[in-house]
Amino acid sequence: MPSVVFVLDAEGLVRLWNRAAEEFTGTPREDVLGTTAVSMAFYHDDRRTKTLADKIVEAPESADEVFDVTRSTGAAETRYGDTNTMVMVDGEEIDAWFTASPVYEDGEFAGVVETVQDRTDRMRQEATEALVADVNETLMAIGGGDLSARATYEDANDVLESESLGVVTEVNETAGRLRTAVSRVEEHTTELVSGIEETAQLASDIEGTAATQHEDRGQ
Repeated sequence: MPSVVFVLDAEGLVRLWNRAAEEFTGTPREDVLGTTAVSMAFYHDDRRTKTLADKIVEAPESADEVFDVTRSTGAAETRYGDTNTMVMVDGEEIDAWFTASPVYEDGEFAGVVETVQDRTDRMRQEATEALVADVNETLMAIGGGDLSARATYEDANDVLESESLGVVTEVNETAGRLRTAVSRVEEHTTELVSGIEETAQLASDIEGTAATQHEDRGQ
């Protein structure tokens, strides 16, 4: 199977560790089969966090209440879901989505099947789309004359590189410079208009004075 899959028995021992799980965790199956070391295989930062499957072994039909995980209401069989941040062998942090279901044989709890998916790429794509939308909205507002518009996007899940988020700062700094430039142009325009008005008034005064002098001479 292309998906990461492993199976625990009713005692919490690893009974199946597929090839995708080996590649995903960097842990060969011989190192985990027959052991309870599944948590160490998934968390390479010395955490002893229980996997979703471990939680279900302890509470097959009430893991949602005992461990506050999500329980599916649409599936015919009991199914749980959970998310967590994993630290891989190379130190990379990823956001993973876990789904697991208890397995029964003749009505007796026999074990748990769990699948794991890396959600990091999907979250990064969603974050990038949100960033682009915010920047475009800001630029359109500025283009429409709202020079106070600023990009406000924040990467809530910390999945984007700092270089990508730098566009927010660049857009806002550019918008600030544009607003300053426009303000200066407006100030200079006001000064110019004021100067023209003063000049026109002065010319009018001079013309009036000249006319008065001319009339005085005529008398």
